[in-house]
This record gives sequence, C-alpha cells and structure tokens, in this order.
Amino acid sequence: MLDYAANAVRYWPIEQLRERFTLTQAARGLTPERALSDLLGEDADSEFFWRQVDDNLRAGHIRMVFLADRVPPELQAIVEFMNEQMSPAEVIAVEVRQYVGEGMKTLVPRVIGLTAQAQQKRTASPARQWDEAAFLKEAESNLGEEAAEAARDLLRWIDRNGYRVWWGKGAKMGSFYACIDNGEESRYPFAVWTTGSVNVLFAQLKKVAPYTEEARRNALLHRLNEIPGVVLPPGAIDRELGFPLKVLANPLFRKKFLEAMDEVAALLKAD
Repeated sequence: MLDYAANAVRYWPIEQLRERFTLTQAARGLTPERALSDLLGEDADSEFFWRQVDDNLRAGHIRMVFLADRVPPELQAIVEFMNEQMSPAEVIAVEVRQYVGEGMKTLVPRVIGLTAQAQQKRTASPARQWDEAAFLKEAESNLGEEAAEAARDLLRWIDRNGYRVWWGKGAKMGSFYACIDNGEESRYPFAVWTTGSVNVLFAQLKKVAPYTEEARRNALLHRLNEIPGVVLPPGAIDRELGFPLKVLANPLFRKKFLEAMDEVAALLKAD
C-alpha cells in the first residue's frame, strides 16, 4: 500500500489514469463525460477535475483504503496510528461483515481509522486556491527571487499572448498551468510548481496534432534539451516530466524556452 502511495506520481501519470478511467466507463457502457457528470453534476468541467486529480497526487493528498471482511486489532492499530501521523495523506480501513440467514444476506460496513485526532489534522489542511500573488510569494520564499522572477515572466508570457492561467488548489504545493483555448477545447503545454519544477505536458500534447506524431514530440524534446540545465529523458515524450525552474532564471535560457512554447502554442491553436 505504501509503495503504491509513494510512487503514485511516478507510475500513475495523469494521462494514464484518464485512459484507464475511459476504458472502465466504456466497459460499463458509459462515456467518461457521462460518468463525470453523474459524479459531479451536469456542469462538470472534466479538464478542471483532472487537473485537481493531478494536483492531489503531486501534493500527496490521497486516501489509502484497506478493505477486508474482518480487520484484526493489529491492522486497526496500524491504520489509526498512521492516520494520526500523516497529513495530507489519509489511511483508513473498511471492514465489511457478512451476515447470512433465512435466505438473506446482509453486508454491514464499518470504517476504521477516522479518530478525532486524525479528523482534526484533516480540517487543519484544507485545499487552497492559489493565485499569482500567493504563488510568487511562495516561490520566492522556497526558491529565491530569481526563480520567482522567472515564474512571473512565464505568467507575463501567458497574459501577453491572450492565453489563460489555470491555478491549482494544493493545500501545500502551488501550481499554475498555461491554458490555450481552441474553441471548446483547452490545451495545457506546461505547468509550474512552487516546489521549483517546470513540467512540459507531453502527455497532453500527444493528443493534439501534430504532436500525435512521435517525431514531433521528439523534436520538441531535443529543442528543450538544448537549453543548458534542461535534461528530459526520451520517455518524457509520453509523460509530464520536468526540469528545475531555476534554469529559467537565466534570461537567455528563459527566452529559448518561451520561443519553443511560442511554436507549440501556434500549432495547438492551428489545428
């Protein structure tokens, strides 16, 4: 369980989760849009939903659940201890007892681990709506003035070109995504985090022509890797791997990155 949780961001990229969700709903005879509408309401924004999922995974805002027909006292003690110590991650156990008799079967669930102390810690770390002022303040505190200025310049680039910023809601980690609207669709070429990472969202790009072609994504990867300090492995063309924001503190390197994003944005709006 802890292995899954610790490696969730590495082995469960958001696009893979979306693909699995789509396959699951198809097996149920539903579209992913219909399933999300049933869950979140008719006005649900699927892109907003998946960006929140991504934020939660990166921030460790997850719930680990042990499910069993009987939870022994030893496991209950472990779950309660871990749940009281961990934040924002949550650990619970669900015991489902089965009672059979007179031709009937009854399942009785019991949730274990939600102690008063654990609940108090949950309410102490609510989701946070980030904005430019809060993000830049956190970035300057964590990464220094030059890195914060690099983030500020990326935000200027988004605004100058008439694109849109999508702000994350991580309780501890701030993020913003460059959002390029094309009709009713939104595309996200890169994201920046207060932890000091710039992520080029190849997993998003690969869904849109011409970046559906592996050669195009490889060309972009090669161009970015020519910027000193940017080292993206070949596997990045299908994922959302990043490089340090501090690399872009150098105005020349930042210029090269934004020139690459200019080309990406032009292609995303052209199809």
